Amino acid sequence: MPTYSHTTNPAAVGARRAPAPAVLGVGAYLVGLGLPVGWRVPLLALGLGLLLQLVLETRDRERVPVSSRAGFSWIVVAFMASFAMSTLVSVDRTRSMTLAVAVLPGLLCLVALQGVRPGRAERRVLGVAGWITSTVAGASVVTAALMHPGESPFALATHAGVAAIVVPNDVVLLAVLSPISVVLLRDGAAWKRVAGGLGLALTVAAVGMLASRIACLTLLVVLGTSLALLQPRLAVAGIVVAAVSVLVVDGVLGWPMLAKLAGPVDPRLSLWAVEWRFFTDAPVLGHGPFTLAADYEPTIAQLSLPAWLTRDPQPTVPWAHSLWFEALGERGVVGLATLALLAGSSLRAALRRARSRTSFDGRHVVPLAALIGLCVASLFELTLLHEWVGVVLFALAAIVHAPDPDPSTGGS
Repeated sequence: MPTYSHTTNPAAVGARRAPAPAVLGVGAYLVGLGLPVGWRVPLLALGLGLLLQLVLETRDRERVPVSSRAGFSWIVVAFMASFAMSTLVSVDRTRSMTLAVAVLPGLLCLVALQGVRPGRAERRVLGVAGWITSTVAGASVVTAALMHPGESPFALATHAGVAAIVVPNDVVLLAVLSPISVVLLRDGAAWKRVAGGLGLALTVAAVGMLASRIACLTLLVVLGTSLALLQPRLAVAGIVVAAVSVLVVDGVLGWPMLAKLAGPVDPRLSLWAVEWRFFTDAPVLGHGPFTLAADYEPTIAQLSLPAWLTRDPQPTVPWAHSLWFEALGERGVVGLATLALLAGSSLRAALRRARSRTSFDGRHVVPLAALIGLCVASLFELTLLHEWVGVVLFALAAIVHAPDPDPSTGGS
């Protein structure tokens, strides 16, 4: 029977390694994000992986030392405690508790990755899963655009049938995962270069076809970061090629993305004004998680907004289009502080790992570039209402805070 990569048993050194079951569960969940299977099947796979991991932990295997991740664990505890306290004082406790289920998959991924010392097998599983997710989702969007020409980006997002892409801006997920394809492109094996090129091409096409400005910005930032670390001389050229490619797709479709830039003032400002009002009314623990949709209309009616400030035209506004304003208004200064701690400590850990090396490879570039891209997108769009946001955020945080791989697992 193969040994698992989280073992530190010296007798197992040199034995064939299999990835930890919990990591297989996380990989299965990531793949499910790009498939038209809903959330239940990937969540079941994640749960089974965790269950098998717990069973195996009762045998002669050691867990990751608590001291190696204690600081990060306390940050996660603080984040979730602030979330729970905001829910308890929410103006609509039932709604907050019901929608808070969206954060559960991310927490399960965190638990799965926290209990494993990463080795080469684990990195390979997560990398392959991320590439499959971005490639399949990108192919689904491209197929939907070819089969339904002339449809709006919102209609194409629906036709694509991808679990993670509910609205066009959810294509940010593909941009965040794009460093995996960049790393594959640098590999010497021809088939890996083909896979990397295919992944990037489908990502660029999907971003252009769904006309997402935020995804385009995120893609350029992520590609620029990846290339600056791996091939500094190609960074500017890579950004230019990606930008031109997105513009070509936008032009073929009739310039829907550029048309947004020529439109009225972004309605996000009105959403942020409402979240700011929530904050001033309840500055410590906020208005309550995920309560914007219910209280947007009555709250904005009380505000004296300038005439140039455009209101969101949607009949219901489910989120603030900013992870940070969402935290500030709905979970107060405590929620904002714990989110900043989680993101800041993760970026610091990723940068520290990158700076400790004389050269960069996928182990350092992918999580760092993905985290930077996620943080950029979080300023203007993301919400924890969308399950993939919590999954990617917590998974990346767990990866960069993991202890150094055990040499016996092939992780040196």
